[in-house]
Amino acid sequence: MKVRSIAVLVLLSACSDGGDATVRVAPQIVAPKGLLDRVRALKLEVVDAASGIACDTARGTTTGITASTARVASANLTAAACSGQGRFCGAVEMDTSATARVFIATGTDEGGATFMTGCATAVVDSATSQVSIKMLRSLPKATCGNGAVEITEQCEGTGDAQCDAACHSVEFLVSSASADNGTVANAAKTAPVFAWADGKGDAGRFFAVFGDGSPGAGNDDVSARLLSDVLAPIPTVPFAASFFLPNDPVVTPPKALAGNQRHPAVATSGAQKYVVYEDDGTGVDIALRTLDANFKATALAPLVVSNVAGDQINPAIASGPQGNLFIVWQDNATSKIFGRTLTLPATLGPEQELSNGGTNRTPAVAATPSGYLVVWESGGDIKLRVVGADGTPGGGDTTVNEAVDGAQEEPRIASLADGRYAIAWTDRAKTDDANVMVQRFAANGRKVAGDQAKPVHEAQSKGDQQFPAVAAASAVGGSFVVGWSDKTTGHVRARFLGGSAGFLLNPTDGTETDFQVSLAEGHTRERVTIATGGATPAIAFGWEDKQGTAPTTIVLRRFPAPTR
Repeated sequence: MKVRSIAVLVLLSACSDGGDATVRVAPQIVAPKGLLDRVRALKLEVVDAASGIACDTARGTTTGITASTARVASANLTAAACSGQGRFCGAVEMDTSATARVFIATGTDEGGATFMTGCATAVVDSATSQVSIKMLRSLPKATCGNGAVEITEQCEGTGDAQCDAACHSVEFLVSSASADNGTVANAAKTAPVFAWADGKGDAGRFFAVFGDGSPGAGNDDVSARLLSDVLAPIPTVPFAASFFLPNDPVVTPPKALAGNQRHPAVATSGAQKYVVYEDDGTGVDIALRTLDANFKATALAPLVVSNVAGDQINPAIASGPQGNLFIVWQDNATSKIFGRTLTLPATLGPEQELSNGGTNRTPAVAATPSGYLVVWESGGDIKLRVVGADGTPGGGDTTVNEAVDGAQEEPRIASLADGRYAIAWTDRAKTDDANVMVQRFAANGRKVAGDQAKPVHEAQSKGDQQFPAVAAASAVGGSFVVGWSDKTTGHVRARFLGGSAGFLLNPTDGTETDFQVSLAEGHTRERVTIATGGATPAIAFGWEDKQGTAPTTIVLRRFPAPTR
């Protein structure tokens, strides 16, 4: 996946007139893809570094320069000077010098405001003909407490329990226990999945489900947590802490079920939540529990989704056309992927086999305006299949990954309202250096070119990047959020992607690269999940979090939506 595109490439050879020491230097401007399209004028200036001027290439900024600083050379770069490709071209002429010089590029928008800056430091000698300058978006310094969440801030602080005094969001324990609810702190919490719709008030409440060992005696159940539209705790019982998934319309707080219920997934349709999970009552089946607007079960018994012999595992669910649902799972005996529709309120369609062969596992599903998209692992590849609104598979499956070496695992998928979608997965072609890959698709199913040229992450090139998650956001005309776990550091990292191309500014340092989501050091973090929604809307990153010998917990951190 390309991170920086060379927007301007001008190479003019150095020239020397006999014995003089004058050279002609052309800049090579490197900029994030698409950003130079918003630049209307680009000026290049050169100053002596010896005058106390310093270039910060990571930020694209220069310190120590003033209006009175002597310029060694300057030029306005133009399209007219370009031969062939290029947006801004030109060159500057100067004497050679043993002292380093700072090359400063400033791009302004149509209103004349500074939009991009970049710099580079180089010693100009007779062999110098080109200097590469990486330009980045110019961002104003954030002011904490001014009432606006600006780039490098994640919140504004006042009255926000998820915000610290520096306007940075904090980690929040989702799986907090409650003696009243029967959930306990010394039991492992696993496999979180978040659901969060755009909206204010009750319409934008956040809902999480996860596995919970609180029942004890080797039994697991599904627990849940409800938060407000800004991820604030809800003080009423049972919502003030984690609670068992409601299993009947009456009992409050809900009680744990007998046996094991594991690996939940959740979808929203209207005001209702639909939770699927593995239930080992008689073998392992896929069961579905419907919760009403008050988060009470709508029936005494769950709906059994799978009714074939053998263990059915790894369910996933999506809400699609007309608000109906599509549920997928893996048959553990045959390693096949199955799916079926649920027409609301409770009519199941026929079971459909979606996969080919017998090495298929870990399905995921997303909805489109006309149906559904299902992805899964198959024989070391990532497979994709289109499914109609009625649950009928269309055509055969296709291979998403372009790499042919190594196992491709852990696929996840998210879709935008207009039909564009993105798939994230782990590429294990390199031992102990697993990468997270992303492929975006247009609404017509065509791949965005170049997405698989590089992993989505830049900051970490060594060690396993794994447990990817992807979510769709309505911000910036449609965008995607990808997160994963860095095994080496134990941190969760993420990156914001444009809906069709390029990357968006992250909320920690304002660049377009990946950023660290989690905060505390010395933890092990796995099973990343992401949801977008709420009042703003915003992004909730979640994960399994383990420190030392303590039981695994579920933690989240909130960030503002992507921006340009």
